[in-house]
Amino acid sequence: MPKVHERIVHLTLAFFTPLVIPLLSLTMWEVFAGVLNNPTILPRATQVFSVIMAPFHDLVGFGSMFTNLIMSLARVFSGFLMASAIGIPLGIFMGYSHNANRLFSGTVAFVRCIPPLAWVPLVLAWCGMNSLGNILGVEPGPYYSFFNNIKISMIVVIFIGSFYPVLVSSMHGVKQVPKTFIDASLVLGASKRNIFIQVLLPASLPNILSGMRIGLGVAWTCLVSAEMLPGTPSGLGYLITHAFSVGRTDIVIAGMFCIGLTGVCFDCIFKFFETQKNINWQKDVK
Repeated sequence: MPKVHERIVHLTLAFFTPLVIPLLSLTMWEVFAGVLNNPTILPRATQVFSVIMAPFHDLVGFGSMFTNLIMSLARVFSGFLMASAIGIPLGIFMGYSHNANRLFSGTVAFVRCIPPLAWVPLVLAWCGMNSLGNILGVEPGPYYSFFNNIKISMIVVIFIGSFYPVLVSSMHGVKQVPKTFIDASLVLGASKRNIFIQVLLPASLPNILSGMRIGLGVAWTCLVSAEMLPGTPSGLGYLITHAFSVGRTDIVIAGMFCIGLTGVCFDCIFKFFETQKNINWQKDVK
């Protein structure tokens, strides 16, 4: 019985401990909102949650929270997947080849120090108002509005923000592969192609996933700035910016909450994959 009691206490603490700070924050929020009594500066938590709990309700002509979220997800993943598609192979190549590392490392180190938002004026000048619909040649129809709202300038800003974490983590993942793995494979007669596919890639996969996890987080941070660019009629960043212009601070906070919650959900997905035995197998080797 004592062990069962300890187990129950442990599970209770594990469940409620992460809720302590959020509950205290909500309590302080309600107290300060009541003292200020000014919803434009600080709306009550109940007012914000009423917006969140009605995700399909139109928000003062800005569309629903759900439709804006879908639009933001499309933009984020367009930039993030492009960053992963280029960053992972290039990072593996730089980690595998000493000459490639010497060729690209200086440029990568220099460009990586430039904040993604600093690229906005140039991106606008280069990409203009072109959209994914223009690039793909989508004809006017049910899907035209969706693809037309994914501006190339937004994708580029999100791409720049998420590219370097993916690239650097992939490069370090390959560099940190124990040399004994490669030497043992060569002794057993493995070709360079087999070593690359069967040794380097599996061994560096945990680092690649960590880089993708960080890159997706950076992509979300670039989202609001990307959706503040001209010609943006939808998205959570657009919703936050324009809701503030009409004094709807409750919608602003609800949009911020939605961005944070969505980011946490994707972070948990990456954490789940990182803990899988067939990915994090090196712990068993050590």
